[in-house]
Amino acid sequence: MSLGQEIGRWAAGRRTNEQMSLPVTNMEPVPFHPIAVRVANRMHGWNRFQDRS
Repeated sequence: MSLGQEIGRWAAGRRTNEQMSLPVTNMEPVPFHPIAVRVANRMHGWNRFQDRS
């Protein structure tokens, strides 16, 4: 069974959390995510600049 079908059944209420093939857990925040986003945005700009040269 594909993951999409499994999630669809869960979303439609035909499966409970306990019946899922993969465990259903709460999302946890990614450490230092705001900093990583800023670094990635600056790296993207720098790489675009280098590509033009």
